[in-house]
Amino acid sequence: MARRSVERHDAQCVLLRFWAFLPPWLTGARHIFDPQGDWIRFSQASLQIETEVVRYKQAWKEYGDPATAPGILAARVEDICAEETGAWAQRLPRPATADTTDVRPDTNG
Repeated sequence: MARRSVERHDAQCVLLRFWAFLPPWLTGARHIFDPQGDWIRFSQASLQIETEVVRYKQAWKEYGDPATAPGILAARVEDICAEETGAWAQRLPRPATADTTDVRPDTNG
């Protein structure tokens, strides 16, 4: 009787581990298989930000002055985000524009 209880407990643990493992795996797979996303560019931008944070924490080069270091880090992260946003904006299809050749001037007033 005790053995059956242990086997049932082991099976429940395996099932619980599977369900705990599944969501993070699916989230990661979504980034890899997302046809709309450019996960390589995202990874590069993320790595650039992480690199700047490490340089900030280690007070490398331009981060040497404690008074200006936070502002420099914030500006650098904003630059990285702006570059990434600009790259995404260039990849998006242009919205359809209305044909304005048939528009007649307003004569009512």
